[in-house]
Amino acid sequence: FPVTISATNIGKFFDRNFLNDPLSIAVVQRVNTMSRLLQDYLATSPKEEIHVLNIASGSGFELLPIAKTEHAKEVHIHCFDQELASLIYLEGRLKPINKNTHFHCYTEDIRQFFKKGQYNRTFDYIYNIGLADYLPDRVFKNLMQEAINALSLEGRFVIAHKDYLKFPFQYQAWPCDWHFVRRSYEGFQIFVSGNITNYSNLNITFE
Repeated sequence: FPVTISATNIGKFFDRNFLNDPLSIAVVQRVNTMSRLLQDYLATSPKEEIHVLNIASGSGFELLPIAKTEHAKEVHIHCFDQELASLIYLEGRLKPINKNTHFHCYTEDIRQFFKKGQYNRTFDYIYNIGLADYLPDRVFKNLMQEAINALSLEGRFVIAHKDYLKFPFQYQAWPCDWHFVRRSYEGFQIFVSGNITNYSNLNITFE
């Protein structure tokens, strides 16, 4: 369970307040859910060589179980993020414990990664779990479409999305200036069906 780290009483109060916030708890659970989904895919995919793309990877907490697992398959995890420090941290944690999964890191802005053609292959699994809530519709649409276009046959694209109706924005916006693009569950479905092409199926699950 997360612990407060502030040295002051008022700091401990704010620490505990945010650690107990439903959105903070959801962010932690989102990472755990993504890790489980990815492990299930790697275990059940019939492919002998699998390429996974992690968009805006950050420090990649969900990849720790992957790095610790031995696979009979050749697994390549491609991570890109605009923050070099995050990628250095990610590589420093994952490579020392890695079994036979290969990690490839790229420093790049999401608006340029696909356009620059830094990859010369399609990906079997593309995912992002922390970016969509901050992207305006135009950028979000382009990111989703470019990701789907980069998928291999029967590939999967997974993206985490927060239903703003379940999380009052005041708790994050007022004390922290932490803002999200407000999309509801129904609004997200309408957005995908009205803006994205070349996908064959849309599955929505709740954590």
